[in-house]
Amino acid sequence: RRRLQIDMKNLGKDATDLQCANIVEDSNRLRRRIDAWIEVQHLYVPSVATLRARADREGGGAPVEPINIQLMLPSHVVGEVDMSQFLLQYEWRLRFAYMHDVLRELRRHLILRTHMYRFKDCYGHGQSHHTRSLGVISTVQAKINMDLLRYRENRLTLCALAGPLAKTGWERELRPLEDKDIRALNATELNETSRTGEGTRTIPWIWRVEYAGDSGSALKIEWCKARARAHRWQEECIILQEETARVITFFKWEARRWRQLAEKTISTIYDEGNTHTEGRRAYALQQTDNRDAMHLNCERAWADLGKWFAMGEGDANRAGFVEFEGF
Repeated sequence: RRRLQIDMKNLGKDATDLQCANIVEDSNRLRRRIDAWIEVQHLYVPSVATLRARADREGGGAPVEPINIQLMLPSHVVGEVDMSQFLLQYEWRLRFAYMHDVLRELRRHLILRTHMYRFKDCYGHGQSHHTRSLGVISTVQAKINMDLLRYRENRLTLCALAGPLAKTGWERELRPLEDKDIRALNATELNETSRTGEGTRTIPWIWRVEYAGDSGSALKIEWCKARARAHRWQEECIILQEETARVITFFKWEARRWRQLAEKTISTIYDEGNTHTEGRRAYALQQTDNRDAMHLNCERAWADLGKWFAMGEGDANRAGFVEFEGF
């Protein structure tokens, strides 16, 4: 039904006779399948026939297009007719598995779209190649939009079935699918325009659900990249810690050196009287005070760095080495 609706929507004013004939054939085929479904449904749930008759009377008996015929599934009529718990449970299991299938297709299409963009950037040269690549990417994007629509519709159905079946906890696994969640593993969020580094990158929840085994290779690659970035960050923290310690030590050494020069009251190079000696001595004492102030300022400014380094320092001897544990 959804595919037929999209085909009818894309059918323009300049459609050929063959395209119109295909739409008619698809509509007739869909109507026959719906009629077969209605016969089986009335056999197992006779009360639905009353609802259909009421809907026909309210509609004035006018013919209804196949895409607008109400299927009256158990989730749609659960509050209007007496419905067996077995039928509700069957639809729940069907919808639950179908949503995971939709998520799997969505992840596959996102990976395909990423590959298409990279292929276009590497090998797309010229106007014709660029236009053809955009056409292929738009086709993949249409499939992503269709996956998004299917997921949202089926989640609404699960919400309707969760109450009668007393289902809980499924919302943590099958969350509401927002537009910001429709992105690849290596893509940034839409609102991350001022992102300054890799430390704030987050992976959408669609890649971290329990049944995401189909994207295991992509997750392993992203995990390796994230662990390498973490080790580089760890290495930078260790280097920064050493640099701060050496800067403070250097200022202490400079202050001590100028203090030793100030203690020498007699110049060994130029003996021009007490005036020059006192001037050199005053200059050395001033430099000593400057180095002491710089040393104290650094210690005060970097007083909490040790705590921050201790939070994620880890083993310094193993920084930068990646292990593939758990694969």
